[in-house]
Amino acid sequence: MEKQEAIMKAKDLFNDEKCWRTHEVLGSVWKDAHHDEKDLLNRIILIATAFVHDEKDESSIA
Repeated sequence: MEKQEAIMKAKDLFNDEKCWRTHEVLGSVWKDAHHDEKDLLNRIILIATAFVHDEKDESSIA
């Protein structure tokens, strides 16, 4: 999947509250990113992951 397509897909997944898939899709983009873009993607991935833990009632992890 191309980077722009993956980012748009991740946005739609996040808005549909499919946070684990958001994490997976952005992970594929993150590994090829550099500098500020990599940092931003990492932060979004961490937010999506926090929501996954919250959904599982693991608030201490989130």
